[in-house]
Amino acid sequence: MVISDRRVLRREAFLVAAVVLALLSLGTAATAQGFDHYFGIPYSNDMTADHPLFEMPRLPLMVDELVVDDGNEGEKGFDQTDLTARYTERAVRFIRDYSDRPFFLYLAHNQPHFPNYTTTAWAGSSNGGRYGDAVQEIDWSVGQILDVLDEQGIDENTVILYASDNGPWRYVLDLAPDAMGSWSETSDGTTGSAAPLRGWKNETLGGGPRVPFLMRWPARVPAEVVNDALTTNMDILPTLAEISEIDISQFPPIDGNSILGLLTDPENSGSPTDYFVYYDTVDGDGDGYPDIGAVRDAAGWKLQFENEEGDEVEELYYLPDDISTMNNLYGQNPDKVEELPGAAAQIDADVSAGIRPEWESQARSD
Repeated sequence: MVISDRRVLRREAFLVAAVVLALLSLGTAATAQGFDHYFGIPYSNDMTADHPLFEMPRLPLMVDELVVDDGNEGEKGFDQTDLTARYTERAVRFIRDYSDRPFFLYLAHNQPHFPNYTTTAWAGSSNGGRYGDAVQEIDWSVGQILDVLDEQGIDENTVILYASDNGPWRYVLDLAPDAMGSWSETSDGTTGSAAPLRGWKNETLGGGPRVPFLMRWPARVPAEVVNDALTTNMDILPTLAEISEIDISQFPPIDGNSILGLLTDPENSGSPTDYFVYYDTVDGDGDGYPDIGAVRDAAGWKLQFENEEGDEVEELYYLPDDISTMNNLYGQNPDKVEELPGAAAQIDADVSAGIRPEWESQARSD
C-alpha cells in the first residue's frame, strides 16, 4: 500500500515523507518503496541483538538509506529511550518546512510495541506501567502535531488519520520473567486492554483486529460523529485518492474502498465492504498460507471458526448487540451459518488470485 500511496499521490506533486517506521520488507529502504524522505528503523523495534528468543542483528536508526546509529559493537542497537520524541521532532520540522505545498506524512510510532521505551519526562506518568507511559507520550506527540498544523495555519484543510494496526499483545503476559532477558529492563509485563472485546493481537476475535479509527478534517468532516460501519485500514488509500480527486482505476486492483462518504455525511451508515475475512497467523492445514479464523458481513454477523487457543468452534455472533461476542447464535440462524463460509471462500480465492508476482510460484492450486 505504501508503494501505491506514492504512485497515486506523486501524480499530483505531493511531497511524500515517511517519518519513522515503515514495515515494508526487511533490508529494503522506505525510499526504495516510494517515499522521498525517511527517518526511523527498518523493522520492528523488538528485533534487537539482545532478543531473548531469536538471534538478531543490532537495530539501526536510519535517515533515508543511511544508517546513522546502530549502537556500539556487541550492544543491542541504538538507544530507543527518546525515539518517540525524535520522531515527533522530525515530523514537526517536516510540516514546518513543507506547509506551503501539499504533502503526505506517514508517522507510525514504534511504541507502544513491546519492549516499551519512554523519555525520562514520561516515565512513571501513568497508572498503566511502562506500556501506559508509552501511550501517554504518544498522546503528547499527537498534540505536538496538532499544534504545529495550527501554528502554520493549515489545520482546517489538513486530513489527519489516526489508527492502530492491531490490538494489545497477550504474548507479553505469557513471557516468563527468566525468558525476557534484557527486555526486563524496559518492560514490566504491562500491556493494553481491548475491553470489552475478547481476544488479542494475532487472534481473530475482536480484541486483535478491531481497532479505533479517527479522522480529523475540519473543512469537510463533521466533529463528534461516531460511525460503526464496517471499514478497514485498506480503505485509507482509496479514500485519500478520492480526496485528492485521483482516478485509481488506472492502477492494478487495490484492496479497500473509499469511505469518504461515511466520513463526510453523518447520515451515511452504509459500508462499501460486504464481507471481511479474518486470517489467523497459523498455517494449520499446511498449504503455506494462514488459515481463515472468522468472517463477518457489513450488517455485523460474525462467524467464528476458532477460539483464542486456535481450536475449531462453531460460533455466530451479532456484533451490534454483542460486541463482546458472548451470546452464541450459531444454532439460531442457519441462513447466516450457510452464507458466511461461502463468502469467506470467495474472498480467499480472490486474494489468492491477486498475490504479488514474487509469490506466484507459491500460489494455491486449489
